[in-house]
Amino acid sequence: MKEYKRTDIIIQIILIVLQPLGALLKTPLFFPCLILLGLVQLISTLVHIRWGNQPWKSKLRIVYHWMLLIPVALIAWAILDKSEDKYDWAGLEQLIYLMMVSAVMALFYLIICIVELLRMSKSE
Repeated sequence: MKEYKRTDIIIQIILIVLQPLGALLKTPLFFPCLILLGLVQLISTLVHIRWGNQPWKSKLRIVYHWMLLIPVALIAWAILDKSEDKYDWAGLEQLIYLMMVSAVMALFYLIICIVELLRMSKSE
């Protein structure tokens, strides 16, 4: 699990760094990296849920699991938002909020993973 967590952190850091770097280089990396980062973190979350309760797990992980309801609510709001006419981008405002919330949550999850890796290393 320690090797998985180390690899997971490295992948997350690479994807987080590529987002602003892509903007500076004027390449369209932000959205693909954000989506890929979300998938990597979703897989990581599911792996950690499957791993069960461990002494090195951070209590922040429970907070993060509750925070996952925020993007779900924003996606539902965007889907249910009615457009005013055929040229209206219904739900665009919610998706912009989702992008901001997702970036903050991605950093929060990275911090959780780093804290857990440090705890895991101390216990050896």
